[in-house]
Amino acid sequence: MKETEGGVQKKVLIVEDDAGISSLIKVILESEPGFRALICPTTAAALYEIEKFDPDLILMDIDLKDTAVDGIEFYGLLKTIFKKDSEDLPMLVVSAMSGPELQQRALQSGARDYLLKPFEPEELLGACRRILTKPGQVSA
Repeated sequence: MKETEGGVQKKVLIVEDDAGISSLIKVILESEPGFRALICPTTAAALYEIEKFDPDLILMDIDLKDTAVDGIEFYGLLKTIFKKDSEDLPMLVVSAMSGPELQQRALQSGARDYLLKPFEPEELLGACRRILTKPGQVSA
């Protein structure tokens, strides 16, 4: 992993089909030292990139237009295909879709947090830091 002034750079894979939103998320993340982001506008791109990018965190939209499954189901497929659990491949849902049933389904699938669009940059950064901070470690 690439080193930064503060230590190891955290890699975030953004699975989002809206180019404006994914670009905004990337800019927000990379404005902070210690984050590197890669945008995957389709599930096919995510499948192709995940192994070589080896993300520390996946930011996943729920409403993905290029597939018959939603982002929550796609996350389950990723964990199965790459033989990883939610600890090894954590996910933050970033979606305009809300509702307690949907949020509960996402969290039961292994998502670490659920962030509703629109969001403030600090909300996104805070959620990413919380997820990526190991127990007993202090987040920056």
